[in-house]
Amino acid sequence: MWSGCSCSCRSTGGEPDALAPTTYPRISPVATALKCRCPRCGKGRLYKGFLTVADQCECCGLALARGDSGDGPAVFLTFILGCTVVPVALWVAMSVDWPLWLHALIWTVVILGLTLGMLRPAKAYLMALQFRHRASEYDLPDTPNPRD
Repeated sequence: MWSGCSCSCRSTGGEPDALAPTTYPRISPVATALKCRCPRCGKGRLYKGFLTVADQCECCGLALARGDSGDGPAVFLTFILGCTVVPVALWVAMSVDWPLWLHALIWTVVILGLTLGMLRPAKAYLMALQFRHRASEYDLPDTPNPRD
């Protein structure tokens, strides 16, 4: 309803909530990474496949495809799991007398299981950290592809 005031909703071009910028709570990168959720709102799904990042958040509309974690998650997991699993494997090899093929089978399964289980949260964590420290990169307008 128009009240005649120059600052009323009608004279400013919309409803009161339409003009106010939407603010989102500051969410922990660890919390969003463990849930594999959007780093801005914490509600939308981050992935549309196993490691394929969704184009945008279904809740807040953040352009998730702009986040690029590169090879970071795989490199970090290689170092972390290498430093933790290899000493355990050596300790087990010295403690028990298993055949070599059994060690190869067991530690291959352990490494693959841990890597595949931790890769999604590791990628989500790096994307959440990138959003926290460079959020303006997510809000850039789309640039047309010169090849199109």
